[in-house]
Amino acid sequence: GEWTADEVQGTLETLFDRQYILTERVVRPALGDRRMRAEVAKAISYMSENLKKDVSLTKLASVVGLHPTYFSRLFKQEMGMNFSDFMTVLRVDRAQELLKTQEMSVQEIADACGFSDVSYFCRKFKSVVGTTPSAWRMR
Repeated sequence: GEWTADEVQGTLETLFDRQYILTERVVRPALGDRRMRAEVAKAISYMSENLKKDVSLTKLASVVGLHPTYFSRLFKQEMGMNFSDFMTVLRVDRAQELLKTQEMSVQEIADACGFSDVSYFCRKFKSVVGTTPSAWRMR
C-alpha cells in the first residue's frame, strides 16, 4: 500500500531513534574514542536492521565484501567481542526497549528480537543484563 507523509516521517523518526540508542548504548562504549572501519559500521547497521533474521557470519561478510575469516577477526578487533555476541547484545538492547515501551509478552518480545526459543532468550537476556526480562520490566 501507500503511505502518507506522516507515516513515512514517523517510521523514519523511529529508525533514527533506534540508531541513536544503538550508538549511545552499544557502539560508543565499545569504541571509546577510536574510529570505526566502514565495513564494521556497515555490518552493525545491517545487524540492527535484521534483528529478527538469522544473520550468519558468512552472510554478514558477504554484505560488507570481506572474506568471513578476515571479517570475523576485524569485527572482534574493532568491537572487542565476536559478531554473534554483539548480535546478542543488540537483540537484548532491543528487547529492553520493547519491555519498557510495549505491552507485549516476553514470548512476543523474544520473537520480535530474533529469539525462536523463549527460554534461550531469557538466559541470554540474563547473561547480558543480569536479571530476567520479567524482573527487568518490573524494576
